[in-house]
Amino acid sequence: MNLHLSLRPAYWMILSIVAFFYSGSTFAVSENEQLVEVHIRQDTLASYKERRPTHGTYFSLSYEALEPINFQSMIDGVDYKTAFGTSTIPLIYLEIEYKYNFSLGGLALGFSLGQGSVSSSISGDERKIELGRMGVSAKYIVDNIWDEPYVAPYAGINLWQMSYKETTSSDSFSTTMQSGLSYTLGLMLQLNWIDKGTAQQATFDYGIENSYVDIHASQYAKTESQDKPNLETDWILGGGLRLEF
Repeated sequence: MNLHLSLRPAYWMILSIVAFFYSGSTFAVSENEQLVEVHIRQDTLASYKERRPTHGTYFSLSYEALEPINFQSMIDGVDYKTAFGTSTIPLIYLEIEYKYNFSLGGLALGFSLGQGSVSSSISGDERKIELGRMGVSAKYIVDNIWDEPYVAPYAGINLWQMSYKETTSSDSFSTTMQSGLSYTLGLMLQLNWIDKGTAQQATFDYGIENSYVDIHASQYAKTESQDKPNLETDWILGGGLRLEF
């Protein structure tokens, strides 16, 4: 095909434009083929109220200071204050809980293991009590009021069983106690707000929804067995750290 001389410049201009856009498109495709798409879970950036799942888990490390009020030694009948003065039994325990979330808060069912001991010679004789505690618990947590659970009050009941060992310089007594109950009222104080960026990264990397300081008060009820030690208490203070997944 022979073009008129006056049309040849326009013809070559059109070819140049088409070639330019074609090469640009090819380059864009080539570049896009080298790109890696990163999908980010947007819910990790949302508030806890929006992103929280139906099912969750708590892991906690807790401390309670037991001070029995009606204790009598199983060896010689000495009461607790005579034997140990103002010293308490520091009970440290680990707990794992399954948590079910719903519109009014959360319900948690847990299992715990712990131990504690106290020793003193205030009575004139070296004495020691050693406890090993195993228990199950149920809690109701009010953590869905605000977008973030800055403060989450809760109430719980615990069913526990303890191994008990008491020793003096001349004698010893050990037993497994009858199951007993304790009641707990507490506040969980969220730590996420201290460093929101790190908290969001922990949610994205490890699934940690919240971290808390746990402050609570517990009361151990009297057990019915007459041939076992009585570890009944008034309301005692406790605390710990809690992670929610």
